[in-house]
Amino acid sequence: MSGMDEAEIEAYLAPTALSQLQKSKLVAAIKAARRDGHAFVEGEVTSDTAAISAPVPNHSGDVVAALTISMPQPRCTPAMRTRCIREVVKGAREISLAMGYDPSRAV
Repeated sequence: MSGMDEAEIEAYLAPTALSQLQKSKLVAAIKAARRDGHAFVEGEVTSDTAAISAPVPNHSGDVVAALTISMPQPRCTPAMRTRCIREVVKGAREISLAMGYDPSRAV
């Protein structure tokens, strides 16, 4: 969702059963992922899992995929988290470049 603009996010969330507070928290998380170049979650899908994702833009800059790594939450130490963020962001960038993405043209 980090590749969506504000109107697209609003339209996507409109039919959901999320409360306004939940939507606000999700939008804040999306903005943080855009700013940081990755997203990190703990216990969102299952209570004992952590995951890190980075967007994969194509040749025109549209986010068409995400590269994600997940692990048991107890193994997600600060050092492991830092290492995984670095590797996931690096891998997503390599895939993007292979698809013709030009970071100098990014908005």
